[in-house]
Amino acid sequence: MKPIEQRIACAKGEITDAIVTASTVHGLSATAIEGVLADALQEIKSQAKTELLNAYNKDMNEAHQEIKKLKEDQEGGDDNGDRTNAANN
Repeated sequence: MKPIEQRIACAKGEITDAIVTASTVHGLSATAIEGVLADALQEIKSQAKTELLNAYNKDMNEAHQEIKKLKEDQEGGDDNGDRTNAANN
């Protein structure tokens, strides 16, 4: 996989090319394109927030599952230790 800097530069170039093409094909001025881009940026920001929230929730769920498993393992370990101590007394 290419370095992130290179992928970002390529993406920027492709987006710029697409903007120029859309402007030419649809006969839109720079001012009109600016409005279109502002709307598109709002959609992208909303998607980014959703992705961030989903990643956070996934991490939290994984952490809760790990804590639950550790507690279950600890409770199982304590129980075995009590039986061993009772058998020795």
